Amino acid sequence: MSSVRNLEYGGQPVWQRAAQSKLRNLPWQGSAWQQQLRAGEPLRDLIILDGHAHIGEYANFYMNEPGAGSMVAVMDRIGMQAAIVSANASISSNNDYGNQMVLQAVRAYPGRFLGYVVANPWETEEMEATLNHYLDQPGMVAIKLHPELHDDYPMRGPRYAPMWAVAAERRVPVLFHTYFGGDTLEDIADLAGKYPSVPLLVGHSLQDKSLDAMVELANSFPNVYVDLSVPEIFGITEFFYTALDDIGKLIFGTDFPWGNCHFRVGAVIYSRIPEQAKRKVLGENMASLLGISLESLVAAAKVRPGPGEK
Repeated sequence: MSSVRNLEYGGQPVWQRAAQSKLRNLPWQGSAWQQQLRAGEPLRDLIILDGHAHIGEYANFYMNEPGAGSMVAVMDRIGMQAAIVSANASISSNNDYGNQMVLQAVRAYPGRFLGYVVANPWETEEMEATLNHYLDQPGMVAIKLHPELHDDYPMRGPRYAPMWAVAAERRVPVLFHTYFGGDTLEDIADLAGKYPSVPLLVGHSLQDKSLDAMVELANSFPNVYVDLSVPEIFGITEFFYTALDDIGKLIFGTDFPWGNCHFRVGAVIYSRIPEQAKRKVLGENMASLLGISLESLVAAAKVRPGPGEK
């Protein structure tokens, strides 16, 4: 497998490959979105739906203002309509407290926050009831797993069986962390084949294993999607644009507030892919997967007018 720097087997970085080099060597074309970013203005005429975000404090290190109100203020500054969040407390120390935090944020900021309910494999007896309870709440739209922070418990293990049953019955997406996680490519492929009704969002694009394998999985299984919360890798947006059979499989995520929201939006805005593809990646793909109308996202965000607008 490739290294954490995502070199292919022959040692060639993704940004040096022929297809991506061809895109990056095209004549530079500016856009209104780029001008708005440079001016520090909210992006306009664009839907941004963050498909991978978090909320709340994290036990292992300091996070700057990770509460709902502070996050909405950042979202307003960049022009992001909505974010789908899981609680840092849930993926680490206190699952119920964290899931309650997410539900409170969803209710306090309807349409701005949508919620992941976290499934903890060490709470198997109440897992089915917990998932159904939260997924019955308006705005709670998907399930989140973080095997690495739950003692590397394998996703194919029996303790996750109630979660997979609920996800399959409800046909809700499952986002799972893969960065330095213990699950193999074969594990993910097995789950994709076993639960074809469950959209699988592969967190962080398998960046610690192989971007090529990520593409192979997404192109091989209709229910496997790529989570783009790894823009630190130069050329990654162009890589997936050229390598995926369906650009609709590429889901935008920032890992906010772990990650820098402005930087990660900018990585897509400045990528050398067509404008319509940027629209799909930044919001339309995830909205379509969840069955959410773009109009409802715009209405909920109450986007601030730009200079000279009313």
